[in-house]
Amino acid sequence: MTDIAELTRIWADVLEMSPAEIGEHVTFLSLGGDSLLVVRVAALIRQRLGVRLAVTEIQPMHTLAELGALVSRSGSNGPTRQSPQIRLSRRQDPAAPFELLPLQQAYFVGQQGAWELSHDSAHYYIDFALSEVDDDFAAEALEDGLRQLILHQPMLRARISDDGRQYILPIDDPSVDSPPLQVHDLRTASAVEADAAVERVRDEMGSVGPDPRHGPGFAVRLSLLPGSRARVHIALNLALADGWSARIFMRDLLTLAADPNAMLPPMLTDFGDYVDAMHRMRATPEWQQDLDWWRRRLDTMPVAPALPLVAEPSEITAKSMGLRERRFDPSQWAALKEACVRHEVTPSAAFTAVYATTLAKLTGSRRLLINTLQANRRPLHPDVDRMIGAFSSTALIPIELPGRAEFGQAAKAVAEQMAEALSHDLVSGVEVARELARHRNTRRPIGPVVMQSAVGSMMTVLDEGMQADYGPLGVLDEQDHHNRIRTPQVMLELRAYEAAGGLVLSLASIDELFAPAVLDTLFAELTGHVADLVQVGAWGRIVELTDDGGLVESPQEHRAVTRPGPPRDGTEQRIAAVWAEIFALSSVDRSADFFQLGGDSLMAIRMLRRLGEELGTMPSPGEFLGAPVLADLAALLDAARASRP
Repeated sequence: MTDIAELTRIWADVLEMSPAEIGEHVTFLSLGGDSLLVVRVAALIRQRLGVRLAVTEIQPMHTLAELGALVSRSGSNGPTRQSPQIRLSRRQDPAAPFELLPLQQAYFVGQQGAWELSHDSAHYYIDFALSEVDDDFAAEALEDGLRQLILHQPMLRARISDDGRQYILPIDDPSVDSPPLQVHDLRTASAVEADAAVERVRDEMGSVGPDPRHGPGFAVRLSLLPGSRARVHIALNLALADGWSARIFMRDLLTLAADPNAMLPPMLTDFGDYVDAMHRMRATPEWQQDLDWWRRRLDTMPVAPALPLVAEPSEITAKSMGLRERRFDPSQWAALKEACVRHEVTPSAAFTAVYATTLAKLTGSRRLLINTLQANRRPLHPDVDRMIGAFSSTALIPIELPGRAEFGQAAKAVAEQMAEALSHDLVSGVEVARELARHRNTRRPIGPVVMQSAVGSMMTVLDEGMQADYGPLGVLDEQDHHNRIRTPQVMLELRAYEAAGGLVLSLASIDELFAPAVLDTLFAELTGHVADLVQVGAWGRIVELTDDGGLVESPQEHRAVTRPGPPRDGTEQRIAAVWAEIFALSSVDRSADFFQLGGDSLMAIRMLRRLGEELGTMPSPGEFLGAPVLADLAALLDAARASRP
């Protein structure tokens, strides 16, 4: 049998436990494991034992002994001690630009204003309360801590160029030494005035986020309040920092502000090195196998839930996303986790099943496509878990719910479908969505309904580094916090995360798309069902759903057909030459569609910029989306030139 001691160390590393606390006959789930952490276990087994297991083979309900037997059998059926697919190494030039990862590309493009459900910023905002604050030194301490953190975390010095490439400024760049801290002194205001001022800050930072094209990808403000109280406001651009990063940012900023002599472990690598390794992964057979797996399923993939809308997504411009939130205290959260363990389902799978069944009842279809956000920090280097960066990825989960079943059975079915999709996660959900969009000939968002679960993930480990007292900044009250999120091409997003020992469920939405009663009812049903999971009867309750009779086909977008043939004039020929170079083709027909050739939204932005430089005029991304055919683009360019004075 495989060395149980090494598997014990893997579990201990992933769960942040002592190996002595892990017995051979205790399940991973009962120790706090989750389907998200199973991905890390599989990666570490591959790295340390040289055995490749699909994520679907490793179940949270496995005991250590059962996992050992599985690894032993798999190792005997093939070569062992395989080298990891990719290794992280330092780039020759740390200051050189590097590409965006797929989800970074989606966030960047989503801020261009052309695509449906676009926003002018994609960012996460949080503010939290402090008491017993030293009014005279708090601002200075926070600014000093921020300056040190910028030097420590390379991605806080990152910028994104207009053509969608990222780069890290050196520590001696003039802008690095000027941390953008804004202080609101409300100490002499009345309670009503102070609350109103804080709400204005919340609205400003929640609606308009930092833009790494023109400055730092983060913003920090400090509101000094009456009675030696304060609130710290933080906004992070999602193209540069994920949710895990927000936790690192908050923890390390407060630590450095509390003690200017605090020493954080040095970073031996940076996010650019990680991105370089992930791009090399695309050349591996394993990545191609995952891509082929998804391509074989394009014909049978369900569509996103057909939510009842009161407006066309293409016709609205949302200033912000609305937020509905319910908190479960530590005792309620503990009871929920125990209920999930008893029924051999992870909390993440249970919440996703609740979300899916509630949406199925609302839409009348039990086949639906849910977009999920995954932490996705691959263990390529010890610094990865301590680094600020945009590591997150998406995964599309095709869900087919049983027409009539106990909820516990439906939850297990959802868990199996999630595990199957996540076992092919080398290809991200953004890349799968592009394939699906080409297949359906649509430019509309493929996965606008999102589920994000951070429960049971390594993010909660960061809480252990949080202190009660932060010197000049006083005492942190984590339960008193507010957060908002703006994500492009998303109309509805359910988030489950842990805070101050409890559970938070929040529903972010583009409120302009829905009747308020729909969202209120949806959220009440969601949270009520989750609360009921502590009751044994809830798992045996029969869920009956409409049988939609199979796949509901996504309507394809029909465009005017351009007569095929070679490019006709100078503009068409110039565009054809650029497209031929981009797609490595010998020639391009005038009827060719940029996206059907394999183009994506980021490539489109770069292509338009290049044509603008060469031809002196450039259509907007929105205009191009309506005319992605070569001949139509040429007509747009010619018309733009003709209209110039």
